[in-house]
Amino acid sequence: MLLRTHTGNDFALYKKSTITRRIDRRIAYHQFTDYAQYANYIKDNPEETGNLFNELLIGVTKFFRDAAAFESLKHILKELLKHKKADEPFRVWVAGCSTGEEAYSVAVLLVEAVNELKQKIGPKIQVYATDLDAEALNTHV
Repeated sequence: MLLRTHTGNDFALYKKSTITRRIDRRIAYHQFTDYAQYANYIKDNPEETGNLFNELLIGVTKFFRDAAAFESLKHILKELLKHKKADEPFRVWVAGCSTGEEAYSVAVLLVEAVNELKQKIGPKIQVYATDLDAEALNTHV
């Protein structure tokens, strides 16, 4: 609840094991012996809420991280692009993109798919990339 109040983000659907592991890391960092001590500390030190928030943001990313998934996505994108008119925008949203490698990977797939379709004029492609971690989004890859 402190995280939700402080950051506006709800981690209720995160895997419990991930949350526990990340809280345990913060407890160890501060050399507390239990959750109660950490809970009291976080209530008295709002900046720790931000530290825990950043600890929960898992910045795992790389170009074409799951090759099979990206290959499958390429076929789907190509099929969708076939039915787009040249004056229609084709928008893709990459959520949880961390520093953007997945978003760039999707953009590459889109360009390849358009080239393979050999249309005179392809649709206007727009890729939107978002992440909760503002620092990750400011990273230039």
